[in-house]
Amino acid sequence: MIGENPSKGRGFVPAHDSFLRYLLGCSLAVLLGSGLAGAVEFMSVDEIEAGMTGVGKTVFSGTRIEEFQVEILGVMENARPHGDMILARVSGGPLATTGMIQGMSGSPVYIDGKLVGAAAYGWSFSKEPLCGITPIEEMVHMWRQMELQEGAGWEESSLIPSRKYEPFHSAVPGRVEVDPVADLGALPAAGLVPIRTPVMVSGFDQRIIDRMIPVFERYHMSPVQAGAGGVGEAEITLEPGASLAVQLVSGDVSLSAVGTLTYREGDRIIGFGHPMFSSGGVDFPMSGAVVHSVMPSLATSFKLASVSDVVGVLRQDRRPGVAGIVGQVPSAIPVKLHIGGPGKAQPEDFRFHIIHNQFLTPNLVLWSVLNSLMTTGESMGDAAVRMDARVFVEDHGELRMENVFSGASPQALVATELSEIITLLLRTPLEDIRLEEISVDVTVRPDRRVARITGALLDRSTVRPGEKIGLTVYLRPYRDEEQAVRATLEIPPDTPPGRLMVQISDAESSISWEQRRAPYRFQFQSVPQLLDVLRDLARNDQLILKLVSGRPGAVVKGQELPSLPPSALAALRGSLTGAQGGLTYQDVLVEERLDLDMVLSGQIALPLEVER
Repeated sequence: MIGENPSKGRGFVPAHDSFLRYLLGCSLAVLLGSGLAGAVEFMSVDEIEAGMTGVGKTVFSGTRIEEFQVEILGVMENARPHGDMILARVSGGPLATTGMIQGMSGSPVYIDGKLVGAAAYGWSFSKEPLCGITPIEEMVHMWRQMELQEGAGWEESSLIPSRKYEPFHSAVPGRVEVDPVADLGALPAAGLVPIRTPVMVSGFDQRIIDRMIPVFERYHMSPVQAGAGGVGEAEITLEPGASLAVQLVSGDVSLSAVGTLTYREGDRIIGFGHPMFSSGGVDFPMSGAVVHSVMPSLATSFKLASVSDVVGVLRQDRRPGVAGIVGQVPSAIPVKLHIGGPGKAQPEDFRFHIIHNQFLTPNLVLWSVLNSLMTTGESMGDAAVRMDARVFVEDHGELRMENVFSGASPQALVATELSEIITLLLRTPLEDIRLEEISVDVTVRPDRRVARITGALLDRSTVRPGEKIGLTVYLRPYRDEEQAVRATLEIPPDTPPGRLMVQISDAESSISWEQRRAPYRFQFQSVPQLLDVLRDLARNDQLILKLVSGRPGAVVKGQELPSLPPSALAALRGSLTGAQGGLTYQDVLVEERLDLDMVLSGQIALPLEVER
């Protein structure tokens, strides 16, 4: 269920009394739009000729839809992949001084009362207000895609090509690529490109906005600092020319992309005239917006707006634009964040709702959580931060992960690890994972608690099966004297004679070694196996002790078979394929984890001889 923090921000679906207003607003929106169905004829690209004139509709201020003049310059056939482009010159309103404006994408264009398409493309630094119009015939085809999606069930697709699953690089936090489109680069500044989509940003620190810019740049979008929404859904009628907003994050902070609605038929709408993220079938909250001002710019002018309450769901995000349904309730991931600790006079709570999308959600979680940590005043200086995260996975229960970070500014590490966990879950090729809720408890201590592993000694160099061996590990804490930690390992009774290794390490080194020792453990065969590996990850404040044998084993369908006899190894070596499993190169006989009040770094290996 999607709720709202009553004291801060807006949720996608307001709670309690606000929920009744939401339902009323949806009903009013449907009624107001029903009279628009079938009232407009379309003009095909074949009918359009240079010299024709018409009008476009958009909002320059408030919610009032205004007309601007359009002169057709020609039709550029196949100007886009599988699509034509109508070239036009626009005038009227502020366009003589601003040129095409960010937020105008989707503005409907009419000739002789017939709908031609949506103003959606332009050129940066153009000396004249020229635009490219996406033909309406291409845009309405998205409704057919929407019908197919509803018939087959929700399925998310993407413009980004699928990648071969690489278990070594995406198996654990710290080895995950959060932004998969980094290698694609931004759209070119010169040439016909989509009119930039302004993303209204509310409640975010400028340092977080700076992190957003390169990510949104790849989608030809621009973050714009704006205020939170302050207008009810019943005050805006979603009709052609009205501002159309898509809420990516809502609550104590908000991120909303703003464009223009092109056409409405009953409760179905289309807009923008170009994609936002090219995500295919989506489930994004949709609302109206109020334009406070048009901000002129030499590069690209933009609308400054606040979004209204949610009135429907965006269902399609494709090459010709976006399409959605008014009156439906969107799904989203509720995120709860609690920040406390001995250094804070008063704990703080934050609430967000974030869209569910395998490529966008990780970054949205990263920005929202990091921003909250920064706004508490705990973002600079020495600190130790403990994270207790609970991610509720549909059909798979709770994934609980704890970790500790310390250093000069460890808060970013908390947000990054949480984002990497979400990345692993949402991008797994095993199944379409749906997240029901994310709850994070962060405890901040105002001191640096780190230590290096500087040495280790075994009590003796030989041991018999079934005996215990003591060892001393030496640690050098930050700006403190060396400390000694005592530990004991028990040798399994069935251990054969020979040499073993005692490995002493921090958590990160232990994970890296495990991936080299038994790589096929991390080539997951099922979601439960993935969750089990994540649950079993050691914390950064744990000292990891392992008793390691040189005997090889195997991993078959995610399950490790240690210390196999030579005949079994020979049989498996000839029968296993990469997808089914493979050999391991060592066997962990014993593993112990010691909880320490410091984040550790370093690793040491000591030889130990087993005698009969």
